[in-house]
Amino acid sequence: MTVSYRPEVDGLRAVAVIPVVLFHAGAAGMAGGFVGVDVFFVISGFLITSILLADWQGGTFSYRRFYVRRARRILPALLTVTALSVPVAILLLPPPELRDFFRSVVYVSSFTANTYFYQTTGYFQTASELKPLLHTWSLAVEEQFYLLFPVGLMLSLRLGLRGPMGLLGLAGLVSLWAAERASHLDPSAAFYLLPYRFWELALGGGAALWVASAGPRKGSDLCAGLGLGLIAVAIFSYGEDTPFPGLWALPPTVGAAMVLLFTSEQTRLGRVLSRPALVWVGRVSFSLYLWHQPVLAFARAVWGVDLPGVVAGGAVVLAFLLALGTWAWVENPVRRPSGGVLLSNVWTGAVLAGAAMALILIGQFGYVRHGFPRLYATLHLPEGAVDTFVRMDAAARAEQIPTMPDDGACMFWSGAVDAAFEARFDDCASRLGPAVMVLGDSHAMDVYAIGAMSGQTPFLVGLSRGGCRPTHDGGDCPYVAVPAFVAARPGAVALVLFQQTGSFLIADAAGEFDTERPYEPGAVYSISDDAIDAILSYVTGLTQIVPTVWLGPFQESHADLLNPASPIYRGQMRIDPAVIAMFHQVDATARGRAEAAGVRYVSLIDQFAIGPDFLEQDGCITYRDDDHLSACGKAILAARWPAILAASR
Repeated sequence: MTVSYRPEVDGLRAVAVIPVVLFHAGAAGMAGGFVGVDVFFVISGFLITSILLADWQGGTFSYRRFYVRRARRILPALLTVTALSVPVAILLLPPPELRDFFRSVVYVSSFTANTYFYQTTGYFQTASELKPLLHTWSLAVEEQFYLLFPVGLMLSLRLGLRGPMGLLGLAGLVSLWAAERASHLDPSAAFYLLPYRFWELALGGGAALWVASAGPRKGSDLCAGLGLGLIAVAIFSYGEDTPFPGLWALPPTVGAAMVLLFTSEQTRLGRVLSRPALVWVGRVSFSLYLWHQPVLAFARAVWGVDLPGVVAGGAVVLAFLLALGTWAWVENPVRRPSGGVLLSNVWTGAVLAGAAMALILIGQFGYVRHGFPRLYATLHLPEGAVDTFVRMDAAARAEQIPTMPDDGACMFWSGAVDAAFEARFDDCASRLGPAVMVLGDSHAMDVYAIGAMSGQTPFLVGLSRGGCRPTHDGGDCPYVAVPAFVAARPGAVALVLFQQTGSFLIADAAGEFDTERPYEPGAVYSISDDAIDAILSYVTGLTQIVPTVWLGPFQESHADLLNPASPIYRGQMRIDPAVIAMFHQVDATARGRAEAAGVRYVSLIDQFAIGPDFLEQDGCITYRDDDHLSACGKAILAARWPAILAASR
């Protein structure tokens, strides 16, 4: 058996890569373009299995030969794109994003990018569009598949062709079942990790085994056309809300397998997919896939997340041009050695290993140097603002996960109502009487810290966690367990102070919460009655058990502290008065609705009295990011704690 070149497979590669590129470019109607990656997985499984079978049947298989060919195919272009992205990232990305970029370089160069992005980001989050190497997760999945699959296939081939087909089918079904469950229980794991993607590669491998056992292929335009239609349906009808990659991934992947099985040079669809333009795109598809995400991410670093159409189109064209150059000068020459000593297996392996190690060292160095904040400030800021920026970057990094005050006695914080919390609480209640409890999200963590820093409340507990608020599903957030906790301890809690971020009461023009769009000059926004109702419903229920007060949202700065274009680095170290007016409006609306509902409400807008000049106080930058207070900012506000307690009782 030999693996002959099939131009229609390159055409299918083009069908896979174009939607992915357009999806990441934000093209209208391409919300499901991400399924192109799934089509690639099926193609990879098909071709790798075909190659392994051909070598095995021809008596030429060796693990060394297989892995050398895979290294030649993937690593030169991948390492080239990664290396060339480094200087551009240094020029364009602010330190937090650059630090994350350098960390991703380490994982990309060690072929574990999927595990890194699983731990750090969701594929459909807005922030993911700013990550230049996010797309390399799929290459890591393939690299891990290539490492394991040949061993299993070679062992199973000793059972005959039906042996690997059965084992591959069983493993694929288990993987699909796991992916379907994980797509609901842990969507990020389902998306990024090999065990949940294996079935897609196995589907392609099964198609190759079927071809090998069935003999010469018989094309069918009906079956192949149906397969192409399944891919198209997914591209044009799926979106970020589609549970993926469980059962919903079957249409595009089964469709890809049908195209591979039922197209040939004799079928109409085969001739369409074999047209020169599609074949050319298919041949450069790997380099195009590598380049499109860095180009688009760097464009967004300059023009913003919502790229103007002309800029997005220009970025796509640039990615095509870079792909063509990489294919012609890197990918193709190294894949097809022609006798030069530098292209021998030994030298190629040494060069690739050295390049990967160099990138790992560069990535680790950039990470431990925190993305070179002084270099970034020097390149982008007036001379007088450099030190301020470096100081702000260090403060934001130091307080990225703020330390909650704990006096070792009865002033403490927890992110969960667990056994340790209950034991400590009960011990304190038995000695000190009823507690004051601060409950809510990360802003409640700030309020708890303010109370603790004041030293005025000996029995003060914080129960809060970032993102935990009744305006959306609470999951395992601590506020969910509080009603039962206090009901089981009558009289042990004197007062509950509920507090959450004001940004989740403000919707932008598209109806989305917690975005920066409402704070842009002239932006349209609205205050959400539904979000306020969710808080009132929770607080009203809790009030039936224990005295509860809604502490209204405190003033957020929404000053872009780590953006060199921010006015604060042009001599305007102030909170925008328009943002202050917005939060006064939020406070007035929430207070009116709370009073109408009979819920006790204390305005932190009134109590903190934060004005435009609060952003910097005697050398203290009072916020650690656009909406959370810094340690020194909380210390300043701690003097207001007794008044807050007095107003709440």
